[in-house]
Amino acid sequence: MSAGLDRTATAEQPDWDVLRARMATTSWSTPAREAGLWALDTLQKQLGPRWPRAWKSPGQPPPELAMCWCSLPGFSATLDLALGLHLLNDVSGIRAVRDTLRSQGQAQQLASPRLQVRMASLGLAVGATVVLEPTLAGASAPADLQLRRGQTTVGAELRAVLRDDATLRAGKWLDAVMIDMLLLGQEHVSTSRERSRRRLIRPRPRSSSGCCQTPQQRSPARAR
Repeated sequence: MSAGLDRTATAEQPDWDVLRARMATTSWSTPAREAGLWALDTLQKQLGPRWPRAWKSPGQPPPELAMCWCSLPGFSATLDLALGLHLLNDVSGIRAVRDTLRSQGQAQQLASPRLQVRMASLGLAVGATVVLEPTLAGASAPADLQLRRGQTTVGAELRAVLRDDATLRAGKWLDAVMIDMLLLGQEHVSTSRERSRRRLIRPRPRSSSGCCQTPQQRSPARAR
């Protein structure tokens, strides 16, 4: 799934305003655009009014956020992150997670805080009390997560499984060319649709034999 794309817009370095402008003009449905704009507003509220410094270098913004307006996986991941941070707004320790998100841009560096947000929001969904970055007894560093429900308390240190370097390089290259690929695909589909439309509305030429004429229009058959 891809949105209506503009080659001039894709050259801009993204920030909150640029992404909002792109999302507002996408060809997706009105509910999808409204959800995308809500996600961007929520992330800006959660991470700060200014575009994070760590995301300003070319290729540094989180891939899903940079592609949220033209790619369904990017849109889904952006909405998921915004929903998680919104739900965890008042949870103890969320400030440290926000700081980590603001200070990192690479996908592999953001894997751990993304996982924290996902697991913590799932904990809230089942009615557990959630603490992020808790200090556990006997530990030398904070854990990622603590869940408490009833008489049971569980501390967790999360581990994200990362892809190997070759796959990461290939993924980065694909991220860089994806917009152009989507543009080419959209142009091809648009051209094909226009050609098909022209074929459908083109009047059919009448046959000289009269096979396309109605019985009333046909001349009487010659008597043998």
